Amino acid sequence: MMRCTGVLFLAICLVGAVWAQNACSGQCPNDEAGNPIDGDFPHPLDCEKFCSCNSGVGTELTCPDGLVFDPVLNMCNWPEVTNCTQNECPRTVSNLTRTYTYAQFGMIWGAWMKDDYVLADGVRVWLINGINSAELLEFANELDYTNGIINRIITLPFNCAGTGHVVYKGDLYCNIYATRNMLRYGIDTQASEIKELVGVGVSALDEYDWGYKAFTDGDSSWGSGAFVDFAVDEYGLWVIYSSDATFNKITVSKFDDEFNLTDTQATNYDKVLAGNAFIACGILYVVQASYGDFSGSNNNYIRYTYDFALDREAHLGPLDIPFPTIDRSCMVGTTSVNSFYSRAFGMNYVRH
Repeated sequence: MMRCTGVLFLAICLVGAVWAQNACSGQCPNDEAGNPIDGDFPHPLDCEKFCSCNSGVGTELTCPDGLVFDPVLNMCNWPEVTNCTQNECPRTVSNLTRTYTYAQFGMIWGAWMKDDYVLADGVRVWLINGINSAELLEFANELDYTNGIINRIITLPFNCAGTGHVVYKGDLYCNIYATRNMLRYGIDTQASEIKELVGVGVSALDEYDWGYKAFTDGDSSWGSGAFVDFAVDEYGLWVIYSSDATFNKITVSKFDDEFNLTDTQATNYDKVLAGNAFIACGILYVVQASYGDFSGSNNNYIRYTYDFALDREAHLGPLDIPFPTIDRSCMVGTTSVNSFYSRAFGMNYVRH
């Protein structure tokens, strides 16, 4: 009896060892016709690994350092700080707490930026004042920013339009003023690359009826002088814009690391009805337009969401996800989300 138990125990150990070495065995899916689907799929045990399937055979591979596997998009994408035990990105913003004044520095319009890809403490802060500027202010850290201590002033090769700029992986991204062109500028390398965003309107030319003219007449259109906003989330770099081809609906495109647009999806939401927008975990959040409301009621809220992975939209009410601003701030000129710190940053229209 003891001998049989020992043999049984040994057999279990061997089977376990073989299974652990071939954890991707049986993880490759088939289509409706029973044919194997090639591609990358989640690993059953380790979120830092994935199963690469070819003709029904799964090979265990490891994500690059700093990334884990995203089972929604089936690619190595999430930052390493993601909790692997949850096996999911926190894909729904459910609440935004009350805002506070971070620093009173700069003009009433502008873009306040940090590099979402950098996790180190003391990360640099950048500021572009106004809605038509080629001057990039750099601060060594957040403390220097709050104290108004400028590290250096960088002159960009072109003026950036609006307030929807971002810094990602050491590069500044913005819409070049009065053009359909996007600029990628290496902050430390000074290397420039320009790509046209085909079909986007140019607000300086008032190519939409609700461009600059509507803005000065007190309309609710967002953008602070541009129809292009960049955004960064766990999945990378995006651009949010509108074009005649999509009947002025909000359109979102994703970039690869080579500054090429890899995927474009149009929503059913009119851009003129949006106060601003940001992207978190592959979901677009659109802030209710409230320009011209100086009542101090502080009634901004997330009015619309669109999940790109699931192709699913939702229209929300004022009580679903309130978007508090500071005191009498009537419009958030720029809004961005730092995924690693779970904070939304913006510059308010009214300067105190």
